[in-house]
This record gives sequence, structure tokens and C-alpha cells, in this order.
Amino acid sequence: MPAVEFKINGIGSNPYCMVTNNTKIVYDDQPIERKNAKSTLNQIGYIDVGGLKKPLKKIRKMVELPLEQPQSFITTGVKPSHDILLIGPPGTGKVLMVRAVANETGTFFFLINGSDIMSKPTNEAYSSLSNAFEENNLKKSKKSSAITVIDEFDVIASKREETHGETLHHLGPFDCEVDIGIPDAVGREEILRIHKKNMNLYAYINLVQIGKKTHGYIAADLVLVCSEAAVHQITEKMHNIDLEKDTIEAKILDPLTVS
Repeated sequence: MPAVEFKINGIGSNPYCMVTNNTKIVYDDQPIERKNAKSTLNQIGYIDVGGLKKPLKKIRKMVELPLEQPQSFITTGVKPSHDILLIGPPGTGKVLMVRAVANETGTFFFLINGSDIMSKPTNEAYSSLSNAFEENNLKKSKKSSAITVIDEFDVIASKREETHGETLHHLGPFDCEVDIGIPDAVGREEILRIHKKNMNLYAYINLVQIGKKTHGYIAADLVLVCSEAAVHQITEKMHNIDLEKDTIEAKILDPLTVS
């Protein structure tokens, strides 16, 4: 029996809910078009990208201008940038940033994971990579433009160097290289402010000070800090929670703040 997918449109008057055996679910008999359902999912925009002001500005200039003013490139005879190499540690927000650019420009976004592909035997790996690009071309044919991201491209480059003696730059040439470094104190504060939007934060938390004290932290580290702080507050209240019950009383949930 094929799986049936549902999209939640509302959960009553409360902002959160827990689905239990006693939950009443009301469904509409009119199906939602998948393209309409997907259009509201994972809609990451520029406001969701923190600590990457300079690289984001550079990439926007390279991507948005050819899309919005293609005639200017045709007139001048200049070819817009197509191959961009993003250099930076894992967890700095490279894929997030490009996904935001794709969403903001209405461009088809296709992600290829280098580690997943290169974990296979060599011949099978290159075949999978070729198939991924074919799938990409098939999907992007519905749109006039597309952005393809190869995450962990260095894994593919390392494998290629082992088998063919080609270094990362031999696989190019790249039109441009953008360095995605470790965020400074202001960038870290930006990231924290983005991730605290949906958190019930303690009123006296000073994000400026946290940003200054987290020297060397990247975006992934700061997200983990937020998650661990929330889990810590929940575990502190565990002695008040009856795990046998399907619901948690409001008097226990409401005072929960992340500090």
C-alpha cells in the first residue's frame, strides 16, 4: 500500500501540539497539489543567513545580476560566472547560503552530496555522479535557470586525485572562489539572533556578550549551543513531568525559558 502524505494547515488555538491516540485529526477531501505544498517548505531566505554578509553579497552579485539583467551580458559579450568554488570549514553555512539565493531568485536548487556518492566503488561513484547531473537536467528543464551544489566537493576531488592525479583546481577551472571563514563576534551574534526567533528566551540573555565569548565558533556550533541550552532547561524540569501522560500541563511548559 503506497504511503499517503499529509500537510498540516492548522492545529487549533495553541502554537504547539502532540499527536496521541486521542488526537482528533480533521482532513479536507480536496488534495493539495504537491508543487503548491512544496512551495512553502524549506523556504530559506536571506533573513535566515547570519554571519555571512560579505560572501553572500558577492554570490548575490554573481547570481542575481545575470538572472535579472541577462541582456547586459549579451550586449557586452561577457559570460556570467557559472562555476563558483566555496571554500570553508564544514558547518559554516555554505549550502544554507546558496539555498537562500536559489529561493530568493526563484531558481531551481539541486544538491549533490559528495560523500554519499564517493563512498561507493570508483566506477559506481562516477556513474552515480553522472546520473545525478542527468536527474538535475531533467528537473531544471521546467525552469529557465538552476543552481547545482556539490556539497563536500573536496571528497570528489581527493578521489579524482587518487585515481587520475588531478588536483581540485584541475577539475575546474572555476570562475570565482569565495572564502567562507569563521564568523566574527558580530556574525556570531547575527546567527544567534536568527536561531533564537522560535525560542522562548530568558529576558536577560545578552546575545552580544555570548557572541563575543564564543570566539572560533561556526554556525553549526552556535546552533548546537542553542539546542543544548533548550535541552538543559527541559531536563531540569523532568522531575515535574509525568512521562506516563500524553500531555504536559501548561503550568510546567509555560515557565520554560532558555537561558
